[in-house]
Amino acid sequence: MNATEVTAAPGLASRLVNLLLSMKPLANFAKSRARSMMIQRAEAIGVPWRQNAQQLSDRDWQADLAAIAKPLTYPEYYLRPFHAYEQGDLCWEAAWEVESAAQAVHAGIWPDAGPRAMPGCARAITVFWRKSCRIRPLALSI
Repeated sequence: MNATEVTAAPGLASRLVNLLLSMKPLANFAKSRARSMMIQRAEAIGVPWRQNAQQLSDRDWQADLAAIAKPLTYPEYYLRPFHAYEQGDLCWEAAWEVESAAQAVHAGIWPDAGPRAMPGCARAITVFWRKSCRIRPLALSI
């Protein structure tokens, strides 16, 4: 299989959207609105987004962090504002919300499976990592 690199310049619509989103107040409004819509969609299909995030944010993560503590240097782009998270996708809020977001986004792909189908995927990934790696993921509460 050969990969083809696409180097076409962004079209007018993309340039206009990029220009608008380069203005911080507009970008913040768009992020906030998109996040609100995602939460509403999740809760409308039965994913308790706020409850899940609160449960994870209330947990004391210090023992887990101490067990895996090792200084890491992340690429700069990991720490840039991204999606709804001003501190990037490696911030705590993103971690607390990732499972609910995945369920909301992917529920439309397999509508017959329902929004709770994602935990099965998470279990399969955990089993894979346990068999394949020396690094152990945190126990999933699913």
